[in-house]
Parts: sequence; C-alpha cells; structure tokens
Amino acid sequence: MKIPSLILASSSSARLRLLETVGIKPIVMPSNFDESTVKLTDPRKLVETLAQAKAEITAKSIIKDNLPETPSHLILGCDSVLVIEDQIYGKPADRQEAKSRWQKMRGQVGQLYTVHALIDLY
Repeated sequence: MKIPSLILASSSSARLRLLETVGIKPIVMPSNFDESTVKLTDPRKLVETLAQAKAEITAKSIIKDNLPETPSHLILGCDSVLVIEDQIYGKPADRQEAKSRWQKMRGQVGQLYTVHALIDLY
C-alpha cells in the first residue's frame, strides 16, 4: 500500500516549517479561500468553518485536476484566530500590523483557537 501524499491547503510558512520539523514534507497547495466571506462572531465556529472550507476547496481542485502522482491524498486545511477582550484577530497583514497588535495587546490575556481539518481522498 502506498502512503498517501499530504497536501497543505495553506501558504503559511509557519505551518509548513512545523510539519517539516517533524519530518513531514507536504505538497503546498493554498486554497486561496477568501476568508472575508465568512461572517461569524463565535471564534470556535469561525476557525472550524475556515479550516474546513480551505480543505474542501483544495480537495475539489485536486479532484478536478485529477493529480496522477499518487492514488490517494490527505488534504490539511488549517486556521487560527486569537481572541482578546472579545475581539477576534486573524493573521496580521504584515510585520507592522503584527508589531502594532502585540503592543496593543501587551499585558492582556487571550485565547488562541486553532483547527485542523483533514480530508482523505482516495
């Protein structure tokens, strides 16, 4: 039985580095999902919806393109948000925004929500 390929439905360099650190070398295929189309205020539901949508979009793309390299694929969709004082923060747009956020959040406690959605294609 051939081991399925792992496809990371994300362009996150941090997620890629994490997988590579544990010896997993995924194929990177960002979903390019427009996260702004999802309007949820519950952070848990938000990350669940986003991770699942990213995995599903990439899976549909693979089915459409019928990649021949392996007989099966595992599609990994991921998302994370940080919540501080009921404000949901996604990935900052750039370094300046990240720095500004950290300065604003200094001394506060937050919650990080992360979800991984895995779709098995045979």
